[in-house]
Amino acid sequence: MTTHPLHAAPSAELLFAVLDVLYTLSPTQARLNAGTLARRLGVAPHEAACALVHLEQRGLADAGRARLTLRGLAVAAALAAQTAAQGVRRVA
Repeated sequence: MTTHPLHAAPSAELLFAVLDVLYTLSPTQARLNAGTLARRLGVAPHEAACALVHLEQRGLADAGRARLTLRGLAVAAALAAQTAAQGVRRVA
């Protein structure tokens, strides 16, 4: 039995990258979807969709609207602050 692509576990790196893009673009009210995220991150659309679904399962995103929840916003802001403090280049 094979696993459907949306049920495969995305890498932590991809999850962090999706959080970062959603966080970076949240003030712009940009209309996002898995395809837009995929192009921005350089991954296949099903990978971006999978990451959104996994973030939604953890209460961090609304996969259907490709937006952060309040909890996701808090997590993404903390990650952005940590990244900035470490001087690491962000994806978005």
